[in-house]
Amino acid sequence: MTTTPLTFAVLADRYGRAVAYLASLDRNPVPSDPTAADAATLVQLVIDAADFLIQDHSFEQAGLLTAAASHLANALKAGDDDRPGLLRQAEEKLGFIGDITPDLRAHADELGIAWAF
Repeated sequence: MTTTPLTFAVLADRYGRAVAYLASLDRNPVPSDPTAADAATLVQLVIDAADFLIQDHSFEQAGLLTAAASHLANALKAGDDDRPGLLRQAEEKLGFIGDITPDLRAHADELGIAWAF
């Protein structure tokens, strides 16, 4: 069995829609296809999503996203040897997004917002 190496592109594909939705709730600009976000855009989306969660008083989840953004930002500057570990740490923090994505979709439906991503 082969495993796909963890990259910014893989993380954007896995978590881009959900973090873009959260970021958009705070009226932040988001790319039309957040699953194809480049590394710097992904970092900004995660920061913006964390900021929204702070305003929403979801402090634990905001803390996870803030930590993920920090790991992602460090991975941007890291060498090839350190980057995979930082990306893994970011994914560990982003993991809860998969659990809340159905709730985010339901929330979008309640607000009449198209889950456009």
